[in-house]
Amino acid sequence: MHREGDPFESGILHKIKNTQTDTDFCLGIFFSRHPMFYIYIIYSKTLDKYYIGSCQDIERRLQDHLNGRSTFTKTAKDWELKYFETFLTRSEACRRELQIKKMKSRKYIENLIITKRLEYPDASGG
Repeated sequence: MHREGDPFESGILHKIKNTQTDTDFCLGIFFSRHPMFYIYIIYSKTLDKYYIGSCQDIERRLQDHLNGRSTFTKTAKDWELKYFETFLTRSEACRRELQIKKMKSRKYIENLIITKRLEYPDASGG
């Protein structure tokens, strides 16, 4: 259940959930029958680190990170969603996750975030 102001809530996720057109409605019907997969990038100001992951339920996964149910991210409680992409298959999401991780570049990650922010200024995510 979504509550406004949850610590993992970002402008990006909020914008997607609250912007709906007739096309979105039709896509919603399609995607409810065909699960979506995500790659996401979260950031901890405390650790000054990014984490890249993939999942099917992005809200639940973000809660896992905030509640210490992920080994790498359990050392901080201030993870924020900074970026995500959607895919129709798990294999596509995993491929993209590995592609970003193989870059081993903070600059590349920050460029993804900035580029998304420029494309969708109302959904910057912080």
